[in-house]
Amino acid sequence: SSLPAIAAPSPSLAGGASLVAGCAIGAGMLALPVETAAAGYAPSEVSLLVCYLFTNISSLLVLEGSKAALTRAKASGDDSVQLSFLSMAESALGKQARWLTAGLYIFVQTALTTAYIAGVGDVLSSDALPFGLTPVSASALFAAVFGGLLVAGANACEVVNRGLVVGLVASFGMMISRGVSSIQPETLTHMANWGSIFPGGLSVAMVAFLSQSTVPTVLQYFNGNVRKTRQAILLGNIVPLAVYTIWEAVALSAVPYSPDMSRSPADFLVALGQAIGGSNFYLASVCFSVCALTSSFLGVGLGLVDCLVDLFPGGKSALRARMGVGVPLVG
Repeated sequence: SSLPAIAAPSPSLAGGASLVAGCAIGAGMLALPVETAAAGYAPSEVSLLVCYLFTNISSLLVLEGSKAALTRAKASGDDSVQLSFLSMAESALGKQARWLTAGLYIFVQTALTTAYIAGVGDVLSSDALPFGLTPVSASALFAAVFGGLLVAGANACEVVNRGLVVGLVASFGMMISRGVSSIQPETLTHMANWGSIFPGGLSVAMVAFLSQSTVPTVLQYFNGNVRKTRQAILLGNIVPLAVYTIWEAVALSAVPYSPDMSRSPADFLVALGQAIGGSNFYLASVCFSVCALTSSFLGVGLGLVDCLVDLFPGGKSALRARMGVGVPLVG
C-alpha cells in the first residue's frame, strides 16, 4: 500500500515573525557599537527608537501596497500573482515604473547579499579562530551552502531560518549572561555627543532594522492574510529593538570609545571578548554573528527570488529565479 501523504506545515506567526526579525538582525548590528561609540549610549538609543518607528510605519505601508496589488490581480482573474515591489510599482504607476523599480531593487538586494557574504567571511577568517580560512575561502564556502539553499525554495529557507533564530537567541543569551556584569551605567551616561550620531550611527541603525523587503514574501507566506502579516511585522520588529538595546549597553560599557579604535566589526568582537574575558564569550559572539548574517542573507535572498519571479513570469519562473539567485552564489 502507498504511504499517506504528509501535509505541508501551515504558516505560523512565529515563522513569519522570524523572517522579519531574521532579515533585520544582521551586519548592521555588528557595526552598531563601532559607529555609535563616538556619540554615546543615549544618542544611540534615540536613533534606534526613531529607526524602529520608521521601519514599522514603512513596513505597514508596504503591506498596504502589497494588499492592493494582490487585490487588483485577483480581480483580474490572476490567482498566481507573485508579489514584489515590481508588481506594486506596476499596479500603481504603470509598466515603466516596474522596470525602473526592478533595476533599483535588484541593485540594492544584490549589494546587501554581497555585504552579508563578505561579513561572514570577515568573521570566520579571524586569527582568533582555528579554522585557518581566508576571507575569500570563508565567503565562498558560505555562498555555496546557503546560496544553494535559496534554490531549494522558501519553505526550506523558512525551516532553516527558524533554526538560525534559535541559534541567534541562544548565543545572544550566552553573550548577555557573561557580558551583563560589565554594564556600567556611569560609562554609558558620561558621554552624549549628539552631533556624532549622524551620519554614521543613524545610517547604520537604519540598516540594522531593514526588513521592509520581506513584507511581500511574508504576505504570500500567510497566503494573503493581511492581519497575520501585520502581526508578524510588529512582533518581528520588536526583536531587533530589544536585541540592539542590550547589545549596545554591553558593547559600549566593555569597550569605551577611543579615537584610534578599529572600525572593523570583526576586530571589535575580538576586543569585546578580551574586555569581558573568556573564550566562551568570543565563540558565542561568533555564533551569533554568523546566525544573524545568514538569517539576513536568506531573507534578502528570498525577496530577490520573488522579484525575479515577478519580473520573468512563466511556467517554471520560480525555479528559474531560484537558480538565477542560487547558482551564481554557489559558483
